[in-house]
Amino acid sequence: MDELFATTVLSGPLAAALLLSKVAGLVAFLSPCVLPVVPGYLGYITGLTGPGTGPRSNSDPGERPWRLVAGAVLFVAGFTAVFLVIGGFVGALGSLMVQYTSAINRISGVLVILMGLVFVGIFPRLSGEKRIRKRPDAGLAGAPLLGITFGFSWT
Repeated sequence: MDELFATTVLSGPLAAALLLSKVAGLVAFLSPCVLPVVPGYLGYITGLTGPGTGPRSNSDPGERPWRLVAGAVLFVAGFTAVFLVIGGFVGALGSLMVQYTSAINRISGVLVILMGLVFVGIFPRLSGEKRIRKRPDAGLAGAPLLGITFGFSWT
């Protein structure tokens, strides 16, 4: 079954490949990891949630449906830009790295061993958590920034 999908997407008719891509995207969207966070993201990127959006607020989602669509499009544009840039960079870097495969494997092995030692606690200064505390503002201006943040955290 996997071979059928792979050959259809890679060398089959374009219409079938596009249909399979859409189905795969729909399945990924409907997964338990993504679907539950959609209402929160949509509320945040449209500015219809957060401070000033209580029951007495005049920010009714039915009042301005364009705001929801614009916020979703800007959010998607933000993480799409991240995936495009990272994909292009990794593709170019991968083609350059083919000639240094042996050295990269050795260096990667040493890094994995060092990371294991850090996780075990041999180097306590290196084991810790660093977070960026700034959140993008709610609303349309913060939607692409939230999308970029989402894209970097997902990759």
